[in-house]
Amino acid sequence: MKFLIKRVITLLFTMFLVSVFSFVAFQIIPGDSAALKLGMDADQAAIDALREAMGLNRSVFARFFDWFLSAIKGDFGTSSQYSMSVAQLLSKRMEVTAWLAVLSIAMILVFSLILGLLASKKENGWIDRLITILSQTFMSIPPFFMGIILVLIFGITLRWFKTGSCPDPAEDFSGFLKFLIYPAIAIAIPKIAMTAKFLRSSLLREQNLDYVRTAKSKGSSSERILIHHILKNALLPVITFMGMVIGDVFAGSIIVEQVFNLPGIGKTLVVAISNRDFAVVQTVVLYIAMLVIVINFIVDVLYQWIDPRIKLD
Repeated sequence: MKFLIKRVITLLFTMFLVSVFSFVAFQIIPGDSAALKLGMDADQAAIDALREAMGLNRSVFARFFDWFLSAIKGDFGTSSQYSMSVAQLLSKRMEVTAWLAVLSIAMILVFSLILGLLASKKENGWIDRLITILSQTFMSIPPFFMGIILVLIFGITLRWFKTGSCPDPAEDFSGFLKFLIYPAIAIAIPKIAMTAKFLRSSLLREQNLDYVRTAKSKGSSSERILIHHILKNALLPVITFMGMVIGDVFAGSIIVEQVFNLPGIGKTLVVAISNRDFAVVQTVVLYIAMLVIVINFIVDVLYQWIDPRIKLD
């Protein structure tokens, strides 16, 4: 309970700091959202009137605290670009980003586990060497570049999917998921390479410890020792690494969404930044920060579940 209270306090304090920094950062950037909305030909009187209507003529601190108190109640303000509530604007777009992240994480978990186990079964064997070479190659390719390659091969050349045309999940959910497979692969491949390599190293370290030799002396098979003994202990450092990977998946998907022209929060964020749509930008930043903090909390809980010897204060 003490640990949970500490983590909740840390969560709230971090969210407050992130909201402050994101708000202040966009006040420093030159430009005016009211002027951008009305266009370059608008006269100053119209701009001043719109600034007053949007509350931009008030002090930074007053605007921030009004927004922050409303955000606690679930009201993230109104988009200056789309003239609609931020929650309504982002709800459908977050669905696209969330499904993309879920597919990517599922691929990372499944394939990195399989490849890590295969590589560790026989150190320096041909399978181990092949997986190591492939891991070194693919982990150096950025997700956005991998996305460009997939679009070029499977979208333009083979025409397995229609580029830049993502089906609406409400109308064609199966088609929507099929389309997301390609951007999910673009995000997952570099992360699979890194995670598999990390898992392999952790498994090989565990294989040289005393408890493994004891299990072998009792007549247990190599597969049973690997799955029931080594894997559980080897997962501890991998879980921490996976926490960072999952956080990176949500952040990295923003760029990949641009490559595949997905209607997710990534595209919305880019447009909001260019148009100084403060309410949208702050909400997306808080959304990403909250995900990272929650993931770190889950990692801490999993640590104690896998190894009860670990005590969390």
